[in-house]
Amino acid sequence: MTRNVKSDPESTAGNSGQLVVGQTLAENGRQLVPAGGDNAADGLTTQGDEALVMALGTGSNVRCAAIVAGVSERTVYRRLKDPDFCSRISDVREQLFDHAVAKLVDASVDAVDRLWALLDSQDEEMQLKAAKAILELGPRLKQATAIDRQQLKVAVNCSVG
Repeated sequence: MTRNVKSDPESTAGNSGQLVVGQTLAENGRQLVPAGGDNAADGLTTQGDEALVMALGTGSNVRCAAIVAGVSERTVYRRLKDPDFCSRISDVREQLFDHAVAKLVDASVDAVDRLWALLDSQDEEMQLKAAKAILELGPRLKQATAIDRQQLKVAVNCSVG
């Protein structure tokens, strides 16, 4: 089976812009492989499939993701019917969310340090504002932590039992 591939003429020298599935690409040694399952007709390289997963996982719409991956919108919709492909998109989104949460935790530590330092401010009004913020945020953080621990406990029990 052959597929037209958008690339420079040098990478397909000798075959008039046609690339045979499984044929090695001259410029980088990769092989053109199906994106997964029975999708050889998609014309996706492993790299193209990963670009599609990343584009969709980071919030691109179907049209933009298709452009990024160099495929048609129809191919994107076809890939979105594959549960394994959708699982990979979910994994990307989960990793991005975890990264964002980690950054928020780091920022929270810095914010608490800043509030703590403001308790020693020369300005009494600033000291009062810092103390109020700490007293208001402390119980909220404790409650959120308790909820997280309870959810983790339920998740562990569900996976064990």
